[in-house]
This record gives sequence, C-alpha cells and structure tokens, in this order.
Amino acid sequence: MTLIMAFGVVAEAIAIAIAITAVVAIAAIATEAIATEAIATKALATVAMATA
Repeated sequence: MTLIMAFGVVAEAIAIAIAITAVVAIAAIATEAIATEAIATKALATVAMATA
C-alpha cells in the first residue's frame, strides 16, 4: 500500500513538473513572438522612414 502511495506521489510530482515546463515553454514562445513582432515593426518603420 505504501509503495502504491509513493508511486502516486512520484507520478503527481512528474505531472506537476510537466505542467510547469509546458507553461514556461508557452510563455517563452509568446515572449519570443512578441519580441519578433516588435523587431519586425521597428524594421518596417525604419524602411518607411527611409523611403519617405
């Protein structure tokens, strides 16, 4: 019985770790997307000013 409970605790810890990793990964992707968009906007603005 104790072995089953220990296994359950380990499984839960792994599940939490996976969930945290997923959230961190999504946040990193979102941050990267925002940064890329900002760079693209800046580049577009620079091109627009150069052509104007």
